Amino acid sequence: MQKLQEVINLHINNVEEFFTSLDLIPLSQIENPNQLFNTFNGSKNKDLEEFLKNKSVDSDLRGSTRTHLLVNNNEDEPKLIGYFTLTIKPILTNGISKEFIKKVDGFSKERKCIYFHLIAQLGLSNEYIGIGLGDYLLYTAISLIEDANKIIGGRYILVDAFNCDPVIHFYERNGFIKLPTLEEDQNSIKMIYKI
Repeated sequence: MQKLQEVINLHINNVEEFFTSLDLIPLSQIENPNQLFNTFNGSKNKDLEEFLKNKSVDSDLRGSTRTHLLVNNNEDEPKLIGYFTLTIKPILTNGISKEFIKKVDGFSKERKCIYFHLIAQLGLSNEYIGIGLGDYLLYTAISLIEDANKIIGGRYILVDAFNCDPVIHFYERNGFIKLPTLEEDQNSIKMIYKI
């Protein structure tokens, strides 16, 4: 957290004031989400913006996912800085070594399917990329999962991340490792984090 604070200090004049203006709000508590969504500029990753604006509300209402919004309330109009979406995801173990299956499962190397806590989406509005707020958002998502884990269990967090070096390095720097599978996907890569 010390390094994160130093990076943010370089880009935000009054860090303490900035952080006290931030609220993490569950999507279900937002009266007019579209108005808030319009303050989010995710043009560097259209999939993040597409999910947020066209799928997050329905997914949340159906109980498939839970989306949490990081909102700056220190402006005339609240502004969406970033968000993450959490759910549970099963992964078939085809193509994963027996040793790794046992490591992840914690019990059996014969498991055909393993369930993960999933960070399904994690994104920042473009103007906040590169100043350490991605780390802050990820730490917050992990913390919520760890709290839930005390009640429902689970051993690992999964991300199905965009397969490019900066994204892979971001997750590796934050303790995620690649999930070794035989299936190759040019666009995404599965990475896991031990709770």
